[in-house]
Amino acid sequence: MSVFTRRLTPRHPLATLAIAQIDCLELRQQDIIKAMGYQPKNVIQACDRLRHVLCSPTLGLDNSYYDFRFSSIEFLQTLFAVLQMPPAQYEAAMAELQHELENRVKPPVYTLRAQITFNFTGSANNWLTRWGVNRFHYVELPDNFVHLNESEQELAIQAASQAHYQQNYNNLPYDGVITGYVLKIEQSGEDNLVKKYQGY
Repeated sequence: MSVFTRRLTPRHPLATLAIAQIDCLELRQQDIIKAMGYQPKNVIQACDRLRHVLCSPTLGLDNSYYDFRFSSIEFLQTLFAVLQMPPAQYEAAMAELQHELENRVKPPVYTLRAQITFNFTGSANNWLTRWGVNRFHYVELPDNFVHLNESEQELAIQAASQAHYQQNYNNLPYDGVITGYVLKIEQSGEDNLVKKYQGY
């Protein structure tokens, strides 16, 4: 195992095959990048992409890393050609992975916002002022909110709403009054769902 490949942790069977082939051919990452057609000025970025692809569970096909030379698929095809891997060895697995990525259900996006009425009068009644108070509407949810079950999510919403209310109910400009909270759930391919909660 080379200095380069022993630092890699493959998370896809094709990456394991590619790393074994790199060792077999005794290639350095600079050799691979040069053979793929990258210019010397782009070597560092290209090496970063190579490491990313070989350690990615999706082989980078989720467009998690890109450059202006190759698309995700082209990068893999060119890499496998440099590694002298026959298409029959990787085409089916690549097609299956692409199919999984294209049909993967994206997790819903949750946004919790406070409903606040402000008393904008006189010169304060303009778009700049309204934009300026927008930050008071934002309520932070836990990072792992999407992975919580329904009852845990309800408790997290209650805790976040109460914390927001306690922090802001006496500190809002323009006589702002919190009247409630709204949870917006955005799910790809479906209508957005909105849940309303009373103020605290």
